[in-house]
Amino acid sequence: MYIFVLYGVLALFAAADIIRHSRVTKSAGILICIALLVFFAVRFNLGPDTGQYELMFTYADDIIEMVKSLEVKRNQLFIIITWGLRHLVKTYPMYVLVLNCVSLLIFAAVVRKYSKSYLLSALIFVGGGLLEVYYSSGVRQCLAMMIFFYAFYNHLRRKEYFWYAVFCLLAALIHDTALFGLPLIPLHIFRHSIMKHKYIWAGCACAAAAACFIVVGRILPGVPEEAMPAFLRHFSIYFQQQSFSIMGIGMQGVFLLMTGILYWWADRSKLKDFDHFQVIVIVFGFIFYMAVCMYPQASRITDMWQMVFVILLPALFDAIEDWRKKAVGVLAVILLHGYLLYADMSFKISRLNKFYDADMTLADYPYITVFETEKCEAWSVVEE
Repeated sequence: MYIFVLYGVLALFAAADIIRHSRVTKSAGILICIALLVFFAVRFNLGPDTGQYELMFTYADDIIEMVKSLEVKRNQLFIIITWGLRHLVKTYPMYVLVLNCVSLLIFAAVVRKYSKSYLLSALIFVGGGLLEVYYSSGVRQCLAMMIFFYAFYNHLRRKEYFWYAVFCLLAALIHDTALFGLPLIPLHIFRHSIMKHKYIWAGCACAAAAACFIVVGRILPGVPEEAMPAFLRHFSIYFQQQSFSIMGIGMQGVFLLMTGILYWWADRSKLKDFDHFQVIVIVFGFIFYMAVCMYPQASRITDMWQMVFVILLPALFDAIEDWRKKAVGVLAVILLHGYLLYADMSFKISRLNKFYDADMTLADYPYITVFETEKCEAWSVVEE
């Protein structure tokens, strides 16, 4: 229940910050965000993948030998990081603390430098899936997403394509999905052409998405695994599990519609060139999602691209002059992210109950710090 109380308080202050944007709300926003950073940094995260990371940490010495012998060909950098921390911090809760701090500090540094509203950025982080889907459980992808987030605003924005690509490749050694940050380079190079000939580009993107759907849905499953190149065989694992989600498509559509309305309401002369580009990323992200919507693993790539909402939405609100439109818009953002938080928490708790044979509800979902050793050990999957 505590997460919903925090979200409610955050929503009130974020709404006040967007509508009034006074010196008082800005100061309150800084204090609240610092408190949230500390609160979540020391939290012992629970999620469906928690046991996997504990096992990886516990048996890091054995896994690093597999990396040396080239038996492990994925996520090598994350394994090396885990091995190093295994010998540095010794215990799994302290390992969690270090990864928490690294992810949150990267996130906070970008938000501090580029966000027009720290509170709204924090609300999107808490409610939009970043906190309870990735930060809490998908630790590898969360760290890779944070590196992408940093590179997107600090290097791609400045047209430093080489360094942006280096950071994407670095993040890909932690989680494969970061490789899909690379297509944003040509998207940024041709952004002015895309804005000028948007219907032609949108049509080409839809045609490419349809071709992608045919290839991964019809052709790829018929190709024998041994006949595939190594890199294609590796990425085919993202298309092995099929699961069609009407709600997923609906939520993507709502996000796209919300972005379009806020962009329409905004005084576009107040938006920077990179703000327009972020809108392009959201549109192309939706088209890509529709191409791979049958494959939940592959569709998670769009979650990485949609991290731009953290910076984009505050920028759009800042460019809207009518306070009534701001009020309607921020209410829609709060309700949408509140629903996503509820859906994510419900799904996560059901998975935790199944995996740990527990009987948790939304009301009694626990807050455990990394310093509460006995409570942390109660969720351990490692046999003594």
